[in-house]
Amino acid sequence: MLACLLALGKNWSSPQDRGELLATQIDAVLAEIDLPAHMARAANQLARLGGDAVQPLFDRLRAGQGGVSQRAALLGAIGMLPRQDVLAMLARLARSAAGDAERETGLDLLGRVGARAELKLAIELGIPSDPESQPGPSLRAALASALLGICERERGSVRTLAGFFPRALPSAQTVIATVLARAGGD
Repeated sequence: MLACLLALGKNWSSPQDRGELLATQIDAVLAEIDLPAHMARAANQLARLGGDAVQPLFDRLRAGQGGVSQRAALLGAIGMLPRQDVLAMLARLARSAAGDAERETGLDLLGRVGARAELKLAIELGIPSDPESQPGPSLRAALASALLGICERERGSVRTLAGFFPRALPSAQTVIATVLARAGGD
């Protein structure tokens, strides 16, 4: 695919052109998923695009297009990318998300790949895009799912999460209390 695009004579050196190339490559790989058995191969191909592909892969995940197999391939690919690139993208998202749906997708991803060190990032992603408003039920549910996923996966996370309780916003405190009750002690 890359050879075909380069053969067309287009200069792919600018960041915008690189983004277009990544989008084209991602679309091509996702289009090849005909059967669930193709998910692993697609995830590996997408992961080979490297850390620059984190944002375009996340954008595809957020768009919710395609079926379960494509979503699984996207999640698998993002999980194979360099951790620091994924976390940097999620940190940017926490500071600048345009809407709560974007935050919910980020929380879903963080719940799958995050660790105890990312509990604070999860709480930040759980703050609505409009900080003056209360988080909606779907954003609270996404925050609870992410926190619970991290706590279930890594020993010591429940205690760390409890330490964030006094500093969290009241809406996040409610979610944290619910997660602590469900997760139990370490």
